[in-house]
Amino acid sequence: MQLTLQITAGPHAGRKVLLRSGQVARIGRTEWADFSFPQDAELADVHFAVQCQLHGAKVRKLAADKPLAVNKQQVTEAELKAGDTIQAGQSAFVVVFDGAAAPGGGKSTATLNTISGAAFVAAASAAPQPAEAQPKEPTALEIAEHLQMSEDALKVAATVKTGPELVAALAGKGLFAKAVRVQAHLLPKRHAVWWGVVCVEPDCADQLPPPERAAYDAAREWVTDPTEANRRRCETAAGRTKYEAPGSWLAMGAFWSGESLTPADMPAVAPDDKLPGQAVTSSLMIASVFGDSTKGKERYQAFLAKAPQVASGAIPLPEKK
Repeated sequence: MQLTLQITAGPHAGRKVLLRSGQVARIGRTEWADFSFPQDAELADVHFAVQCQLHGAKVRKLAADKPLAVNKQQVTEAELKAGDTIQAGQSAFVVVFDGAAAPGGGKSTATLNTISGAAFVAAASAAPQPAEAQPKEPTALEIAEHLQMSEDALKVAATVKTGPELVAALAGKGLFAKAVRVQAHLLPKRHAVWWGVVCVEPDCADQLPPPERAAYDAAREWVTDPTEANRRRCETAAGRTKYEAPGSWLAMGAFWSGESLTPADMPAVAPDDKLPGQAVTSSLMIASVFGDSTKGKERYQAFLAKAPQVASGAIPLPEKK
């Protein structure tokens, strides 16, 4: 299941938020939100959350002092259906599941709102499917939009087709940090953290302060043996740092690669799928100038050269002895 929130009103009209099954996204005005819309002054810092589920989606209000409505009805929590409109601040977010048309594409909002979540799923299941249908790979522009990248990166994304092409194009224009961010997102989570580990090791690992080195070692141990216990040790190790060096962010990348952000004895809250890649990117941005600020471009190029080797197995994942 994939869900798109299409913004049809407000200062950010035309933008989209893409969510996949199991993903929870917080929407708001500031960087504290997973998807931020800073030009909408009436949004709360973190206004509401949308959870994309296997069959359907839910919206939940997070700002106590700001209204949230679905189809003009005030809500604190609600099930979402195809064609529903979430209203927050000055913005309107229209709910579209998978490839379903948004209002204005031939069906009215009223018509779409008569389709229940269960009926929508049943209709989709009944539609003829190719015998060997494969999930469609996102385009370069879809990836850039999903990552909420800046306008310069979006312009580059519009000129290429695939994620790997986007990485190369961004690097070609000297936008190395953005290229690293896309590359980290494209790799499977465990591979992304391993990529960060092998990039940090040559120039930084031996120079890390003890707490950061402990966090680096915890991330490496999780890659080697990705148990839940090792994942949670990464969070503990990172929490003992000041998040000023590469090790802490690699540990957080490992922790955010799991199924829940909450303690083991509490209800699970799934991390946003962008978080591991963002953590690895933060680690490599710091590593690019760690100990020598003149080495940035050279190190970024070395980082990006290692990514295909990690993806292909030429630099294999470590195995537990």
